[in-house]
Amino acid sequence: MGSGLVAIVVPAILALAPMAAAGTLTVTDCADTTTPVGGGPGQLRRLINDAIPGDVILLPACTITLTGVSGDDANDTGDLDIAKDLTIQGTGASTSVITRDPALADRLLHVQPGATVTLIGLALDGGGGAPLSGAGALNQGELHLTGVTVSGGVAQDGGGLYNDSASTLVLVDSSVQGNRASGGNGGGIYNKGTLSLTRSEVVQNDSVFAGAGISNWGGTLTLTDSTVSGNQTSGQTVGGGIANFNPGSVTITGSTISGNTTPAGGGGIYSEATLDVTNSTISGNHVTGPGDIGGGGLYVEQPAAAASLVRVTIAANTVTSGTGSGIYDNGGFTGLTLKATILAGNDCGGVSPIVSHGHNLDEGTTCGLSGTGDLTSVGDAKLGPLLANGGPTLTHLPRFDSPAVDAGGLTCPGTPTDQRGVTRPQGPACDIGAVEWTDLIFQDGFETGDLSRWSLSSNDGGDLSVSPAAALAGTTKGMQALVNDQAGLYVEDQTPSGEVHYRARFYFDPSGFDPGESMNHLRTRLFIMFDDTGTRRLSALVLKRQGGNYSLMQRCRRDDNSQADNGFFPITDAPHWIEMEWKSAATGTSNDGMCALTIDGTLAGTLPAVQNSSRLVGMVRLGAMNVKGGAAGMPFFDEFVSRRQTAIGPVE
Repeated sequence: MGSGLVAIVVPAILALAPMAAAGTLTVTDCADTTTPVGGGPGQLRRLINDAIPGDVILLPACTITLTGVSGDDANDTGDLDIAKDLTIQGTGASTSVITRDPALADRLLHVQPGATVTLIGLALDGGGGAPLSGAGALNQGELHLTGVTVSGGVAQDGGGLYNDSASTLVLVDSSVQGNRASGGNGGGIYNKGTLSLTRSEVVQNDSVFAGAGISNWGGTLTLTDSTVSGNQTSGQTVGGGIANFNPGSVTITGSTISGNTTPAGGGGIYSEATLDVTNSTISGNHVTGPGDIGGGGLYVEQPAAAASLVRVTIAANTVTSGTGSGIYDNGGFTGLTLKATILAGNDCGGVSPIVSHGHNLDEGTTCGLSGTGDLTSVGDAKLGPLLANGGPTLTHLPRFDSPAVDAGGLTCPGTPTDQRGVTRPQGPACDIGAVEWTDLIFQDGFETGDLSRWSLSSNDGGDLSVSPAAALAGTTKGMQALVNDQAGLYVEDQTPSGEVHYRARFYFDPSGFDPGESMNHLRTRLFIMFDDTGTRRLSALVLKRQGGNYSLMQRCRRDDNSQADNGFFPITDAPHWIEMEWKSAATGTSNDGMCALTIDGTLAGTLPAVQNSSRLVGMVRLGAMNVKGGAAGMPFFDEFVSRRQTAIGPVE
């Protein structure tokens, strides 16, 4: 549903079950005093000093503001210095926060050589204030962050985190956001050691020099199922998202690099060292500098050892001037290879040839691709916008008629799933790019016994539930809506994202439901399609009861906000399978959109020639909605399925 960043969940649940350890210490005083030296009783600083290796310190829901002076490495004052193996576990990044007093010009955490430190469910916020490295944390040992947010830091290098040589930094389900390298590199993270991120994000960071998101200065970086987005270098330098310097190596899998900017090459990624990108998206990055400076998406520079892109989508990257808005391959380097990769809405440039390993797609000819199965001059790759199409990151989903579909080779060696984790292939052959086109959007037969598969539910204290009594179509369970007041009862699916064509099939039994006929309230909505913002109804299924007789009608909204409907079609007070179809008009004037309603295999109504191109389907609701006074009863729902293209039909 909608656009923007996919939310990185920083789980508070991790803090609900404290880890078993040699010993457990609990912070009982959230102050940080300098007298006595090393903190007072029950304070975090004192517990760090008192702990033995392997202990767990539990941090309550509070903000600890560090005080004192900088320059101390004994954990007496200033930043927290840890020289032993230790775990600090909070209640969640929004509730357990470590920050600093404005008078203290220091980082927040220093992991010293030989120590292994784990932080869980907390935030490091606002470190720095001096020409130091790593405002949130300086790691010279081994540091693990799970469910941690690092934000608001300012440092010379590593505005958020600095990972030193021969050190290991691991982030899982974490966020590095809004940090700044005020005089150097790595606005979010500066890495000289071994760095890995899984299901994490590096967003909205800034640096004067290279790598506003991550600056990999000869280290090893592994990025998995993560997002690097909205980062910006402010000086005449490179690597808005990621900068990779020799002899470093970067491996990116299942991740999205988007919306990053830099003045001087590599809006998304700048690399002069080993780079491997697989099942990932590089989208909407920008090079702002004047002159022939390319690489809005990717800039590869000598002396890069090798750069390999396998099933990558490179889309809508830009440069202010010059060539190579998608890829710029510079200076005698011949090791850039592409396999099953899409270039859409951007081009290639530079002085070195790109080597094709086959089954690539280029909307033009600037990439010089001529390998087996390569598609060039296709004009339009027919990709959807960058949206949440499932999985932990934003992606571009190909349309059903995209030339990338089933054109990526009969087998998918090394990539059994796409960027979202969807099995490849979905059709007779693999698709080109990071994402397989999938017809199925969502389904739930309620056989799990709950509503957990849906994005959310409105149950009015339990009135919407799953029970055997509501089972339809030979299933064992279904959803029942106990209507006893005017509260809407529905489940909501946010899986759709910018759908130009949407079908939904479900089973429905009125089961004697009365929308309030005695008060002349005859109608209730059973199913609604909304746009990506969730505010505009695009189509709705309306149930009517009059004189004890039931009927159904589909409504379809036009761009001018008027509505068309296909009239009411009678049904009995018994189970029925219902299929709704909605299709967007191709352009703002084409009048070729449509809506259709099928009941028990009979076309109950169709609305052709609808002008409805301005909004696309982004979420849907199923249940009893817009309930009026006097309504009562318990309608049943079961076997919901939605698809993008093909008709669904009854349960077989």
